[in-house]
Amino acid sequence: MEVDGAVHLVVGTYWDDMARGNEIVIAGDALLRFASVAFYLDEPVVADQLRRALWL
Repeated sequence: MEVDGAVHLVVGTYWDDMARGNEIVIAGDALLRFASVAFYLDEPVVADQLRRALWL
């Protein structure tokens, strides 16, 4: 799981995040990404997705 704050909207950071995420998926691992604000505005969805991912 990655939690992205505002700095992840900077092009260079976003680019690095994408490359790192791709490598995680290529290695066969799952990756969930959330904007930090999601924990405040959409906590039930975040909790549900985390719960379901643990059962994969």
